[in-house]
Amino acid sequence: MRKFHIFTDLDGTLLGKEDYRYEVNVQLISELTAKGIGVSLNTSKTLSETECWQSKLGLDGPFIIENGAAILFPKNKFELEQLEPYKVESRGKYFCIVLGMQIDRLERLYQSYAKKVTSLVHCSLNDAMRLTGLGGSDLRRARMREYTLPLIIPDPSIKEEIAMVASQSGAKLIEGGRFSHLQGGSNKGSSMLIAKKIIEEKLEGELISISLGDSENDLEMLRAAEYGVYLGSDEKMVDECARNNIFIENTAAPDGWVKALKKALEHYSVD
Repeated sequence: MRKFHIFTDLDGTLLGKEDYRYEVNVQLISELTAKGIGVSLNTSKTLSETECWQSKLGLDGPFIIENGAAILFPKNKFELEQLEPYKVESRGKYFCIVLGMQIDRLERLYQSYAKKVTSLVHCSLNDAMRLTGLGGSDLRRARMREYTLPLIIPDPSIKEEIAMVASQSGAKLIEGGRFSHLQGGSNKGSSMLIAKKIIEEKLEGELISISLGDSENDLEMLRAAEYGVYLGSDEKMVDECARNNIFIENTAAPDGWVKALKKALEHYSVD
């Protein structure tokens, strides 16, 4: 019997891009769980943010944070004290595989450009609220970065320079839905494949992965899945989808998430 697992971005994919609306998707998540189809969040959000969304969405399985920088496995479902060649840390109720660059190294890169860019972590609370549409505890969680530094970079030449300097230090600059993300070499796709392999070992069977995303930082995840879906219309991303056999869903999030998943399951004749 074929088994499926879904890896999904949050903002602009499962959640509305501007209003973070998600309620329309809760019923489908419940139905997928009842069918034995797992859903793992694969997001640029922090650990604290993602834990909140796990709770809101009724999810209790593995998830991936900060653009592939770390994979979290609940200890009540997985045993991962040793997993060569990866370093496994104990983080409260999770086993954590860390693949990203620590924030202090990224901050050293950022300091040279601090007057030319806006950092979500370092800007004022008012600026952070304006940039994210968040406030209170939600905003505090969004700024609790461990492995990525979200930046607003108005000048394209500065963006190009930061990308070059980052690459010389083993880091990179990638585009998300709202921010450019300064981070280490990890990505959502490679982390998804690691998570998928560990889940397969637990289930003792191969998984068909379905992935959904809306931004350039999701591209590796969409490429790596057996069935990838891009929610959006960006010309560059549409071209990448055509080259990589990635499906396109034109309906905006959150409604597009339901439509895209139903099409994916129909593709595999899953009722």
